[in-house]
Amino acid sequence: MRANNSVAPFGQRQSPPWQRSGLSLFNCYRSVAFWILMLFTTITAAIAQSQPPQPSSGPGGSQILYNMRESVYGSGATQFWIFTPQPQPRPAPVVIFMHGYSAIIPAPYEAWIEHIVRRGNIVIYPRYQEDAVDPPAYFTANTISALKSAFEILATTGSADLDHVAMFTHSFGGIVGFNVVARTELTGLPAPKAMFIAHPGSAIWADLELYRQISPSTLVTFVVGEDDNVVGDASAIAMIGALPQISRKNFITVQSDNHGTLPLSSNHFAPNAPPVNALDYLGYWKLSDALMDLAFYGRNGDYALGGGDNQTSLGSWDDGVPVKPLTLRPTLATLDVVNAASLQPGPIAPGEMVSLFGSGLGPKEIQGFQVDGDGRVMRSLAGTRVLFNGIPSPIIYSFMNRVVAIVPYSMSGRESVTVQIEAGGYTSGTVSLRVTSTSPAIFSANGSGTGQGSIVNQTFTANSSRNPAATGSQIMIFATGEGEITSAMSEGTLVTTAAAAAAKPKLPVSLTIGGVPATVTYAGEAPGFFAGVLQVNALLPDLPPGDQPVVLTIGNASSQTGITVAVK
Repeated sequence: MRANNSVAPFGQRQSPPWQRSGLSLFNCYRSVAFWILMLFTTITAAIAQSQPPQPSSGPGGSQILYNMRESVYGSGATQFWIFTPQPQPRPAPVVIFMHGYSAIIPAPYEAWIEHIVRRGNIVIYPRYQEDAVDPPAYFTANTISALKSAFEILATTGSADLDHVAMFTHSFGGIVGFNVVARTELTGLPAPKAMFIAHPGSAIWADLELYRQISPSTLVTFVVGEDDNVVGDASAIAMIGALPQISRKNFITVQSDNHGTLPLSSNHFAPNAPPVNALDYLGYWKLSDALMDLAFYGRNGDYALGGGDNQTSLGSWDDGVPVKPLTLRPTLATLDVVNAASLQPGPIAPGEMVSLFGSGLGPKEIQGFQVDGDGRVMRSLAGTRVLFNGIPSPIIYSFMNRVVAIVPYSMSGRESVTVQIEAGGYTSGTVSLRVTSTSPAIFSANGSGTGQGSIVNQTFTANSSRNPAATGSQIMIFATGEGEITSAMSEGTLVTTAAAAAAKPKLPVSLTIGGVPATVTYAGEAPGFFAGVLQVNALLPDLPPGDQPVVLTIGNASSQTGITVAVK
């Protein structure tokens, strides 16, 4: 397949207007001037609303590095095509391209495939169905058979880089593709490092229970269309919910935009190209190119999973009006929920401050907590809510890829909870987390969860190697994860000095510094902060100068290793 560069012929010349209408030359000039003005106005309006151009380089760009050769093998449902770049780089990355239902020849995706190959990639296009009435129950097995044959052919030439394999899918191909990838350990097929799923088809045929077999390191992007009335977003939601082990995943909605002369419609067939439009090169192609670049070479992450303008922008119409951007929907994974102090995953405790990482979680500009009239941190911030078993929690700050919240005390006594995030009018899938009585962790000075602790000296100055504490002096340590407290105050309540006296952990608190037990003089909610932040005051034991490790124990759980205090 080659691009069609032919130029349509011009129409027949017409005689001048005065010869057709009998107008005087003067009136003719007036008439011609009028129509030229009208034509200019019309053309200007059309041009002013033309689609943004394809970038010359980068993800989705028009650069042509290679020509393309097409080869077809086999017949029937196990037939497949191999498209190779010419002259062929050795070895070349491989993209498995899974088509939509009944698109048994590559023509509907000709432009997209050519774009992929001309960037230097091999494309395998499995047919996987005989015709439109072929039963879907055989599609996965047919694809596995075709791919085994295709990779055997590529192995004989040594042309394929099997460490750099990606999968791009559309419609029902997304279901079949995921079913295949979930079986790579059984089949011996190369596991894709990046998976791009556009408008996935009916999840009735999805082997969702096997999706946990897919490697947690896989980069995954799901894209649905605002006006996709064929499959909607239900299958994408179900598939994402079956991938709690994968942290680096995005869920994106493509919006329609009718502003221009040629509207951009995000219907089910938007990824089919030809014809090519801005949704292709600034949407589907850009996202899939960048996802592959990030998975293979560690570049273009801000286009692939960044959540910023490079990822979501679709440029502007020629009149300067921005095309409606891609919408990032919230996604979570089990390991995305961590203690806000240690940044380590694990069971959560009532009242613990947790960080939730993901995509589409909040605004592009960080928003700090807000307090209501009763002195409580609000449970909705910049359109974001965090739900524990459906109960909204206080939000400390909200950002597009990180939200910090406080686990409700009402989660006490439960074995597990479900966590969801609402953002931008969408709700993420749920992740299930175990609950424990305490999960203590000490805040670090640099926010990394290790190194110099968030510790204040007796002089009310920050402890550091330049400002160490004297042995025998009192230090103040700030932590979270203390579990239930003796006060009836709710999580996220601003703590006054008077209220702090009654707000202590229910379970015993102890501390070692440099491996030596330290005398705890106070352990309770930190005055001036909010319930969920623990303050521990202790006397510094007699220790040698230098950085000494600090370990906080509440109940049967201890804080993370690696936190230190500077001693002089």
